[in-house]
Amino acid sequence: MYKDIPVYQQSIEYAKQKNELEQWRESRKINLELKKYLEDNASKYYNTHRLDELMNTIVENYGVERSMYLIARTVQYKGSYDGRFFKNVRNRADEFSFPDMYTEVAMEWKKRGFGDSADKSSVYISDIHSCILNDIFRVLMKLEQKQDHTQELGGMNLG
Repeated sequence: MYKDIPVYQQSIEYAKQKNELEQWRESRKINLELKKYLEDNASKYYNTHRLDELMNTIVENYGVERSMYLIARTVQYKGSYDGRFFKNVRNRADEFSFPDMYTEVAMEWKKRGFGDSADKSSVYISDIHSCILNDIFRVLMKLEQKQDHTQELGGMNLG
């Protein structure tokens, strides 16, 4: 469905300057659709021991990169105070960049005491239980590693 559409990883300000606002909007729309899907289904699949089924669905429809990108925003937000995220999960999530956190408008609003109100990436932060997100992200990390290894072998999938 969307797995071959790249994640737009620049800020809205950059998108406006480069006349790429449509790509920014499309990527954001897909990200929010993935967030809704996860919020509607993650607990149900996790609690019925069908995490593999959930993972197959999100990876097939949204891809590993977008799934990690979306979840990374929540891990970054909650990771500093929520010890249920494993260290390797927090470290990998911290490698993702969310430039909308640092736009001039977002920084000005923070200075004025409005918190993350102007941070366009804050809508990606989810209330899904941290243990569930931790496990989903760990599976995604393994899939990412497998993809990287397959690419190193010239696209040959050796199992």
